[in-house]
Amino acid sequence: MAATTVWMRRFPAIILMIVALEAILVLFLLGQWHADILGGDGNSYHQVAVNLSKYFKVSYSTALPIEPSLYRPPGYSAFLALIYSIGGYSIPLVRVVQFLLVFLTAYWLFRLVLSSFDARTAKLSSLLFATYPPVVFLAAFHLTEVLTTCIAVGLILIVEKYRAGGSVFTLGFGLGIASGALALVRPSMVLCLPVIVLGLFLTMVFGTKQDRRGGLWAAVAAAVFGFALILSPWLVRNMFLTGTPALGAGSGESLYFSALQYNGEISYAFTATEWQERYFPEMRTRREAISKRVNSDAATIPLIKAGVPPSVVEEMLLGEDFRQSTVEVFRRLTPTQVIKSIPIRVAYLWSTCDFSPQALQQGVFHRFMQLHYVLLVLCAIPGILLRWRRLPEEWPLWLFPVYLTAVHLIFHIEPRYSVPGRPFILIYSAVGMIGIYDWARARFGSVNKSGSPLSML
Repeated sequence: MAATTVWMRRFPAIILMIVALEAILVLFLLGQWHADILGGDGNSYHQVAVNLSKYFKVSYSTALPIEPSLYRPPGYSAFLALIYSIGGYSIPLVRVVQFLLVFLTAYWLFRLVLSSFDARTAKLSSLLFATYPPVVFLAAFHLTEVLTTCIAVGLILIVEKYRAGGSVFTLGFGLGIASGALALVRPSMVLCLPVIVLGLFLTMVFGTKQDRRGGLWAAVAAAVFGFALILSPWLVRNMFLTGTPALGAGSGESLYFSALQYNGEISYAFTATEWQERYFPEMRTRREAISKRVNSDAATIPLIKAGVPPSVVEEMLLGEDFRQSTVEVFRRLTPTQVIKSIPIRVAYLWSTCDFSPQALQQGVFHRFMQLHYVLLVLCAIPGILLRWRRLPEEWPLWLFPVYLTAVHLIFHIEPRYSVPGRPFILIYSAVGMIGIYDWARARFGSVNKSGSPLSML
């Protein structure tokens, strides 16, 4: 018992050491320390962060004048700006901080799983996440996934602490703060708070006595307050800019390319060739047409006459243009086409997600990542079956995988968009691994308990 207690106390330090070794491997041995900004949207996030830190403006402008933008919420760019204010626009520092977020997420996942499962499952879940290749490699990218995943795990940890009897107001407020931050970093997550509140309400109505928790409405009020506190500066700013409290103007683009994925004009793999030959040329053509219209017909555009900045008008008109094109594409689709496409769509959303350096993606390492992921999924299946009767009460653990799948039936898919839901899949992978190990030991009796990796947990 004493040895187990010591092991539990040392476990966070072990996870930190593992993540530190991964950071050394990725940043130095694989040469990512001095690499340019990585990620297709990376330079955009960086530019907004620079403008936030210099001018306190959300803008993609690279030179004066700094024109405002409504394209996407500034959550991730604000995170970058905070780092830049400390490290002077240091790209390597961003990568170091994101590796620290990987550790923090692994630790929070450990605490989360420990609240509902045994210590072995908690430790193995944390280890699986801390060594999960897509997360390890994404820590070097200027993309939202690492931060979003950290907030998502923290959010569910708050939910479980509330369900376990924690402070109604403190945890409710924390839930709202985390949900608001999540929406600012990844706007498609804006409905997470209502979904969580619905889950808590259904638990209160239909759950067992042990699952029910008093003070729900006080917790919801605190959560709504925290949520509004985080989102209101951005929404009020947009209200003054445009007259509407819009969360962003970029959803039309995602809807359009989602429709093209449904009709087969763009594959669900969304290859580099498709980005170069379809996405970028179409974006450039549409932006040029909108910009020309704004410059030549400003007097006839109501938004311009209402005093909305031209840069914001262009983004709003571009979004509307994409939404109209989306409707046209969907009119040509049949319900059968859409339904048949959904399983393939979901499979690609939850596919391998290889963000290793380009040289590694071409060889054996990519096959290793595919095999590693297949094994994790295969272990998750018996893990889910072993917990089948308890799945309804464990709904917070599968909330994000289900939510992300539902959202990306609407918006376009890339495998990285499912990363915030993957820690929760890894929990059931851990359950499955331990279940298989225990079954093999009981069935064959030849498994050396003291010498196997799982026995060390």
